[in-house]
Amino acid sequence: MTAPIGGELTSSIEMEQMLVSDLTQTVGLIRDSHTTFLGPKIADAQFADGYDAVLMNMGYRLWISDMKLSNILTGGIKVELTWQNSGVAPMYADWPVHLQVVDDEQNHRNGRCGHSSIRTAARRRGQDRNPAEPYPVLK
Repeated sequence: MTAPIGGELTSSIEMEQMLVSDLTQTVGLIRDSHTTFLGPKIADAQFADGYDAVLMNMGYRLWISDMKLSNILTGGIKVELTWQNSGVAPMYADWPVHLQVVDDEQNHRNGRCGHSSIRTAARRRGQDRNPAEPYPVLK
């Protein structure tokens, strides 16, 4: 697959069947198709548990699981980030990544930070990426 897939819950099958009695099958179909979004037709509040199960089995969840900081002899900081996708869908394109430094009061530090494009495309559940990029921070 090279693009996100999505849709809505069908009107031809009762919500109770999709989200209660056949929930395992519904979740399996969502996972297997790497569904990334769902709507505009969504479940009624009475089927919230089944709908939550569907939502937890779709999309991508890109997050940082580890970070290491080290000083660079030329000044600045080297940042190593371990990226994980805990979702079921791969990323379908590389996204630019920007690192911003803030202090304890959430103020932006004077100076500049580097940015990079990290290869996120085609990353599936459980795949790690640990690029080491130097980000110079001026004082």
